[in-house]
Amino acid sequence: MTDTLLPGMKQGRDFVTGVERYYTSWRSKEDPASGEFSTSIDTRGYPQPIRTQGQKITYRVGPWNELRFSGAPHLRPNPIYSFTFVINEREIYYQYNLINTSVFTRMVLQPNGNIERLLWIDSKQEWNLYLTPEIDHCDRYAMCGPYSSCNIGKSPVCECLKGFEPTSPDQWSFVDWSQGCRHTIALDCEPGEGFNKYSNLKLPDTQRSWYNLTMTLVECEKMCKSNCSCTAYTNTNVSGSGSGCLLWFGGLIDIRTFAENTGDTIYIRMPASQLGKSKQ
Repeated sequence: MTDTLLPGMKQGRDFVTGVERYYTSWRSKEDPASGEFSTSIDTRGYPQPIRTQGQKITYRVGPWNELRFSGAPHLRPNPIYSFTFVINEREIYYQYNLINTSVFTRMVLQPNGNIERLLWIDSKQEWNLYLTPEIDHCDRYAMCGPYSSCNIGKSPVCECLKGFEPTSPDQWSFVDWSQGCRHTIALDCEPGEGFNKYSNLKLPDTQRSWYNLTMTLVECEKMCKSNCSCTAYTNTNVSGSGSGCLLWFGGLIDIRTFAENTGDTIYIRMPASQLGKSKQ
């Protein structure tokens, strides 16, 4: 057990051997005993990296879309290291490798729960902070409740997605967003239901999801529409013209809004009367 992910190490699950690789914080800077935070790959539904404090999820970087993690558009290709996220029948894992071997970097889960990428500065003989996946309090897990998005540029930061309204208006007015939002017009599984497009988002928690890496978006929509429990869909791979299918079941939580052309697109199930009215 370690608090550090080094180049070439895998974080994830091997389905052949049953081995799960994760890392855990130290109890303190001076005490290497296991602390209260861990990072792992959650393989319930479509795989996604998460940080937990005990059994509670406190941060979710979002699903991999073959270019980056949905919740961290600032983690892009760079001249120092490359990274990949592998999903197949044998294993699921995250891994990074050095491009510039004259520079050394490591990922550390600090005792306070911060995930930090550190760079060794040889001239100073010390580790310096290079980046952290979390950027603000909109990265706090499920900050705004179901069908609501956290937008750091707004005040208050939580807002219902278009076509939705606060589940508890009284709580919402007192800045308690835990109940989230609900459809303005309830779904009733009628044939006329369809999907509206929402863009520039961190994709919702994928614990209650299903995926197929080879289906088309058209096939994905058809499958979701045929199941009244399916609440949303999108591609698993956004590179090129897009491919793969990711379906959500149940409420959509832990969404945030990013700047134009930096987030992902999702298609959310809506009643017939709301189709075309809720694009965001």
